[in-house]
Amino acid sequence: MRDSFGEPPVAAIQEEIRRLKQERDAALDQVRQLQEAQSRKDTATEQAERSEYEHQRQNQFLKAVLDNARSCIAVMEGPGLRYTLVNAAYQALRPGVKMEGRNFRQVFPGAVHSGAETLVKKVMETGNPDISYGFPVPIPGRPDAAWDHQIVRLPSEPDEEPSVLVIAKDVTDRVKAERELRESEERFHLAASAAKLGAYSLDLRTDEAYWSPEFLAIFGLEPDEPLPLQDGIPAAVHPEDRPRVLSESQARHQTTKYPEFYSEHRIIRPDGEIRWVLIRGRLEKKDEPLRSYGFAMDITDRKQAEEALQESEKRFRATFEQAAVGMAHVGLDGRFLRLNQKLCDIVGYSREELQKKTFMEITFAEDLDKDLAQATKLLHGEIDHYQMEKRYVHKAGHLVWVNLTGALQRSAEGKRQFYIAVIEDISERKAIEKELFRAKAAAEDANRAKSEFLANMSHEIRTPMTVFMAATEQLLYIDKNPDRRHLLKMADQSAKRLRALIDDILDFSRIEARRMDIEENEFDLRACVRDAVEMFTLPASEKSLGLETDVAPEIPVRVIGDPDRLGQVLINLIGNAVKFTHHGKIGVSVKARKGFLEFSVSDTGIGIPEDKRHLLFQSFNQVDSSFHRKYEGSGLGLAISRGLVELMGGKISVQSKEGEGSVFTFNLPLKTASENRRPDPVETPPDESFTENPPARILLVEDDPMIQELVRMILSREGWKTETAASGREAIEKWEKGNIDLILMDLQMLDMDGIEATRIIRQAEKDGKHTCIVGMTADARQTVEDKDQCLEAGMDDVLTKPVQREKLFSILNKCLAE
Repeated sequence: MRDSFGEPPVAAIQEEIRRLKQERDAALDQVRQLQEAQSRKDTATEQAERSEYEHQRQNQFLKAVLDNARSCIAVMEGPGLRYTLVNAAYQALRPGVKMEGRNFRQVFPGAVHSGAETLVKKVMETGNPDISYGFPVPIPGRPDAAWDHQIVRLPSEPDEEPSVLVIAKDVTDRVKAERELRESEERFHLAASAAKLGAYSLDLRTDEAYWSPEFLAIFGLEPDEPLPLQDGIPAAVHPEDRPRVLSESQARHQTTKYPEFYSEHRIIRPDGEIRWVLIRGRLEKKDEPLRSYGFAMDITDRKQAEEALQESEKRFRATFEQAAVGMAHVGLDGRFLRLNQKLCDIVGYSREELQKKTFMEITFAEDLDKDLAQATKLLHGEIDHYQMEKRYVHKAGHLVWVNLTGALQRSAEGKRQFYIAVIEDISERKAIEKELFRAKAAAEDANRAKSEFLANMSHEIRTPMTVFMAATEQLLYIDKNPDRRHLLKMADQSAKRLRALIDDILDFSRIEARRMDIEENEFDLRACVRDAVEMFTLPASEKSLGLETDVAPEIPVRVIGDPDRLGQVLINLIGNAVKFTHHGKIGVSVKARKGFLEFSVSDTGIGIPEDKRHLLFQSFNQVDSSFHRKYEGSGLGLAISRGLVELMGGKISVQSKEGEGSVFTFNLPLKTASENRRPDPVETPPDESFTENPPARILLVEDDPMIQELVRMILSREGWKTETAASGREAIEKWEKGNIDLILMDLQMLDMDGIEATRIIRQAEKDGKHTCIVGMTADARQTVEDKDQCLEAGMDDVLTKPVQREKLFSILNKCLAE
């Protein structure tokens, strides 16, 4: 409102002023409030900034602490176990792999998670902290990793996900060391138990003691049974050893020089058994003894072995010194290290003299190389011993023959130590051998002379026998007069008996000289036995004797052996049975006995007195000298039979009772012929109705004129033309002229024998022309080798004089037919 002057009224002004003042005051108050608010804001900002700074400092400090911690520290959150915090040690488990925000399985792929996850989740759910030691948590590259864990649940709001703090320490090395320690302790206990090694510990101030179960077992006590002590040592110490053991113990307590100690002594167990123990220990001392500890071992077996070794050594020394042979230990350089008195006696040197020499110095020079060669083989391990006869040079200068046995002594590690030599003086034996050698040489000379005599006698007797028997045979062939034929038959039988006697003597000579050859041929065993028995069918029937044969059915039909020699033995035994049996029967049997053929010839004859049986099978002996007159015979039949049986690999024996008969038994190895073997060719018997011989011109080479004339006459009567030659050279000359179809060649002639002449003829033959040559010999000593030599020289066959007419014609016809 304005006044009349157009000016506002005072009241209005005042009101306006008051209003303005109010507005001013309100503005000022607002300014003041704003100033106060700004001031408060500035203070809050400053406080916030200061709080943020402090928070950062605390985080940096905490991170520094965590990152420098040696343990692995991490915070895991939520059921998925996401990492929200890891320290440097934890991050080092997976370098280059971001952990925060990822879960356990993502950080450690391929590891065994179940146990670790279960442990963390259990703490997260229950809120109860957990501590585990040596918990296995394999991580990549560390399959054997082991950890000590401390897991704590962190405080959180109800709406927050739970989290845990995990503090882990890698104790893999510690766990491994603990495991190795346990294994070592187990091995120690096993070794201690196996070695019977017992440990102990004794506090000398309090007398508190520990005795291991093995220690107590050594003393024969139970594991919980106390070991009584007396004067500081076990009361079980043997009374005889106690003073020494006690003295040693007291000495240890009084000195500080020897804290370790060793003792061997005897103890007596509660059951009275005495055992040896070894105590090895250590004594701890300062101003006074504090503690003793160590171990004990039962050494009874070792002590017994040592005692046995000492006894053995004592016996060895006694044996070494008192041996009946020389003994020595010789160094590898050949020097005598140890020797006995017997060796000194053998070579004539004293011990002192021999120990300054080598074995090479006393060995005879001619024997040294051989001895050294054997010693070298020993040294190189090529042989473990050797034996040889050698000569030493006696101190007196003469030679001493010894038999040396050498060996090499080695250590337990195989190191060569020395030679062992056993020397036997064989000088006397060598002297005897020398005399025996001379005697043997003389006997061999005598035997050769005997053989030569038999050969010469064989030739000298058989040559006229050939003429006599051939002449008799020829006369029987051409003379039909009954009276003269009777006389001729008597002469022929006597000649055959004489020839049989000569054959027996020569057979015995061959057997005695081991020159009788046994052939290995396939033959029919039953036929061989049958042929031998049939020879005596007529003589047995003339005496009304039964003659039975029994060959077991299991005997093979064909066997391997010498049918001629087997037949000869059977003929001798059956012939004796017929000769000495006057009534009853004779039996011949063959059985199989464990790989052998058992032949038996039994009779019901006169038998053999018990005191005369030792004369059987001896040469030129009969049970009674009167038998020779009554029963005739040379007394060689059984000796020849025994020799033949032994040459064929068997044995012969006899059972007899005087007046009741005898049983002669011999066995031979059974050698069965192969079933696939081809049978022997069957020879077709000659047709006796065919008497015409093939035409031929025969050269008879014989230096005896009578045999020349007789054989020429026999051959001429058969239609053969015959020329004669008195020597090998003459035979070659006549053969070279041609027209010779067959040669009868005597083997023994003066200028050139039949074998040499045959070789020359065979070498000279050309164009494949072959002249048949049949050898003739009067030497009944002829062996298979001799016959083979004749055949190798080129002969087609060999005949032994006196030659039987039928056999001669058979061979001639065979040769001429070929």
